[in-house]
Amino acid sequence: MNPYSRLIPRLNGKEIEERFEYYLDLVKKGVAGFIVFGGELETVRHGIRKLHDASHQPLIIASDLKQGPAQAWRKPRKFKRPGRGVKKAEGLCPDFF
Repeated sequence: MNPYSRLIPRLNGKEIEERFEYYLDLVKKGVAGFIVFGGELETVRHGIRKLHDASHQPLIIASDLKQGPAQAWRKPRKFKRPGRGVKKAEGLCPDFF
C-alpha cells in the first residue's frame, strides 16, 4: 500500500501558483487530496483543476470554513444550497448515511 494514499496535506491557496510543482509532486506520489487554506478563489479553483487532471484518482478537496467562506477565500462563492453536496453523496454511498 502506498503510504501517501492516506495523506491529505495542507495546500496554501495564496502560494498555489508559486508552489504548484511541489503540490503536483505530491499528487504524483499519490496523496488522497488537500485541505485548502486561503487564496484567491479563481486561482485556487484553476490550480486544483490542474491537480485533478494530473491525478490518476479523484482527489479529496477540503477547506477550513469555520469562519465562513468569506474568511477562507477572497471573492467567495455564494452557496445557494449548502446541503446539496451531502445530498449528492447520499446517492453515491447510501449505506454510509
